[in-house]
Amino acid sequence: MLGALGVSSAAAPNLVLNTGAWVTDGSVYAVVTSGDTTYIGGMFNYVGPVTGCSVPIDASTGQPLAVFPKVYGGVWARVSDEAGGWYIGGDFGQVGTTPRNNIAHILSDGSVDADWNPNANSWVEALVLSGSTLYVGGQFTSIGGQTRNHIAALEATTGNATDWDPNANGAAYRLTVSGATLYASGTFTSIGGQTRHYIAALDATTGNATAWNPNPENPLPEYHPLVLDLAVSGTTVYACGRFTSIGGQTRHYIAALDATTGNATAWNPNVGYPVDIIAVSGTALYAAGGFITIDGQFHPRFAQFDFDTDGDGFLDYMEGTDDPDNDGIPNFQDTDSDNDTVPDAVERAFHTDPYDVDAPTVMPLAVWPLMLALMLASLVVFRISRKRHGDARDSV
Repeated sequence: MLGALGVSSAAAPNLVLNTGAWVTDGSVYAVVTSGDTTYIGGMFNYVGPVTGCSVPIDASTGQPLAVFPKVYGGVWARVSDEAGGWYIGGDFGQVGTTPRNNIAHILSDGSVDADWNPNANSWVEALVLSGSTLYVGGQFTSIGGQTRNHIAALEATTGNATDWDPNANGAAYRLTVSGATLYASGTFTSIGGQTRHYIAALDATTGNATAWNPNPENPLPEYHPLVLDLAVSGTTVYACGRFTSIGGQTRHYIAALDATTGNATAWNPNVGYPVDIIAVSGTALYAAGGFITIDGQFHPRFAQFDFDTDGDGFLDYMEGTDDPDNDGIPNFQDTDSDNDTVPDAVERAFHTDPYDVDAPTVMPLAVWPLMLALMLASLVVFRISRKRHGDARDSV
């Protein structure tokens, strides 16, 4: 006879998830505890805290900031709100404990802005803040309470869509603003009322496409000549992607475009495979992707290109502020830290400390002309001596 199953009268312990416990990036197949230590094993390469899919990192410690809420889903774009908080966009449905579809505003105290909810109906992949306007690109067709196809402008304080409406026929993956112009790239072939293949310049006020039209191309059928990333520096727009020509010139996967005409500049690193990401920071342009060669040289997947803005052969990071005293000596060579009239670069060449005010001066500038004259005189004497020696030998 089957007996009745009973439930123990003893109260079961209440179990609460320890949200601070670390997790892995792969499967765990074994757990063993010993005292205060737990040992785990499995198919993982990383063990660390649960952060969610987007988290700011402390610049000095490298640790995630604890006040940032967990994002449940992918984050593809983020931009500072310039008040200590962040706008984020991606493919998510919740931030912290607050429902948010694909776009959210996180305040400086780590809380989700309760009054800001544009509620995009699909992925957000690009965010750019310009003054009081947040430009948004992605795969959505509705955002900020309005129909907006793939690109929109939101009021930064309310999240409502403005009247700005370029109405792209494909996704906008990258956006960048320069002055009164917003540059966009993506899968579109029409935007701002004009035919524009994969890259365009839009009036930041009206949303209309400007005359700027680099028109990227790639003859290979397996590649759409997509522009995957954009960066602006001064009067130049840098673009990278899957194109083999752009701005009227053959350019493999990365190019510099004139911000006014859209024409390709002379810069041509001739990368051997598509470039996915570029960034400009200070005196350098950085590029990353699946490439192995640059201009025929083995240089895999990441590259740094240093600027020489004035084209004088001295790189910007070496020159500092170039040649501020117009004496023909770049600033990095012209610095005189101990004020002894001898540039630091010369003192280093003679193994003298350029910061030591008590160190003997290597050679005052006033003496240089005399020393140069003596060197030339020695050279003349040497040549005359050789000639006489040669004449004497020929007469033997």
